[in-house]
Amino acid sequence: MAPWKKIAITAFAAASLALGSAIPLASASSFSTDSSDLWGNPAENGWGLQIIQRADVIFVTLYLYDANNTPIWYAAVLKPNSPTNWSGDLMQTKGPWFGKQPFDPAAVTVARVGSMSFIPTSVRGAVVSYSINGVSNTKDIERMTIRYDNYNGNYVGMLAYTAEGCSSPGDRGAFNNRINFSIGQSGTSMSMVSQQQGSAAVCSSHGDYGQDGQFGNTGQVTGSCTDGSGAGAIVSYYQMSVTPSGITMNFTAPGSNPGSKGCTLNGSLVGIRQ
Repeated sequence: MAPWKKIAITAFAAASLALGSAIPLASASSFSTDSSDLWGNPAENGWGLQIIQRADVIFVTLYLYDANNTPIWYAAVLKPNSPTNWSGDLMQTKGPWFGKQPFDPAAVTVARVGSMSFIPTSVRGAVVSYSINGVSNTKDIERMTIRYDNYNGNYVGMLAYTAEGCSSPGDRGAFNNRINFSIGQSGTSMSMVSQQQGSAAVCSSHGDYGQDGQFGNTGQVTGSCTDGSGAGAIVSYYQMSVTPSGITMNFTAPGSNPGSKGCTLNGSLVGIRQ
């Protein structure tokens, strides 16, 4: 491949309607926002939850203190009553001292001590309610960030999105295209450059970067494009997730962007690391 072609990912906001043929977008799961994370209340250090979600089932470990200020933990398997409300029994286990070897599985006991509900209010926040041996509590919680992820790198990917609210009904629909892009990140600052297949435009964008638990987010503003289009276009990326092999993210772009023809874009972008 020739030297890396870099344009801002936001270029699609300006030239999206020139992409290839429309295709149906895959249906997203009702439970597609992964709740897996460390959760807590920043104003109440010392207790919290660890959540692991698989499909529509959530496993919770709740760590806090009992009436004697002694650390204690509970566990729950929560199932959905709706896409935004999980509930289930809260359990306490007891077992042999960790220093006793070999481990005796027969010494482990499990008892139901109450119930728990988990209600996400946004990608970042949620409300957890629990009752333990008749004592109830409700807390506002949020994803806890251990450290910022590192998105720096070059990627080859695909973007898929819908164009909605367009001035002309003919511009509406579902679209996809191949895209090459790169990301430069330093702390709370992030820049993007990319190029879509079939487009000669090369643009650059920049914006602030934030992270809530496992997910990153950035609002990118296009600074310049080699074909003179797209300057000032805005794209918001959310539910960003990175692994050693690639990244995934969702995005939205308003119909007020230059060249958007009044279309609001909502979609996803995936990339394989080069």
